[in-house]
Amino acid sequence: MSPPNTETTGAPAPTPTPARLTGTPSSATASAPSPEPEGRAVALPPTQAEPIPALVGTRGLALLRSAVAKSLVTSLKTDDLVEAAHVAELILASLIVAKVAEVSDAYEGLALHFPHRKRKPNEDDMVIANWLTDLADMPADLLTEACRLYRIGGSDRFPTCGQLRATVQPMLTHRQVLAKRARALLDLLPRPSA
Repeated sequence: MSPPNTETTGAPAPTPTPARLTGTPSSATASAPSPEPEGRAVALPPTQAEPIPALVGTRGLALLRSAVAKSLVTSLKTDDLVEAAHVAELILASLIVAKVAEVSDAYEGLALHFPHRKRKPNEDDMVIANWLTDLADMPADLLTEACRLYRIGGSDRFPTCGQLRATVQPMLTHRQVLAKRARALLDLLPRPSA
């Protein structure tokens, strides 16, 4: 198995340059973190220690965690700053909230694992609407992880939104802290001229 970011020649592929440093749109701000390296059948789930598994072990994450944004901008070489800025954009992308269909799928998938009381036709829609409200700030991967953790947790009752949120709140909080650092770094970078 070849390491991530390698071309067929085995040489490291260039790190994409963030939009703030190049003036071009960045795909990182519009999508979730990049997929796991080739050969890995299942992506690692987020954990409290590493809430964004796709960034584990990257130099940019280590740089972002190591210092405040102002000192990063003034002390880093351009290549390191580009790497840190790229990771900052991926961190912000990791907080993109789940879409309506993803929340609905999570609800319906989790409901299959628990005894379902007979409901009136519109009651499931009402519950899904509550999930959309109560989990409005939850990224899709954390919602999926919350459902997985609840399924294997041994409960025989369907969870409330609060119970699901509690299983991943430390991961969400960790991401939000990283996002605050990421925003601080990106705000200090020169903006592309129009």
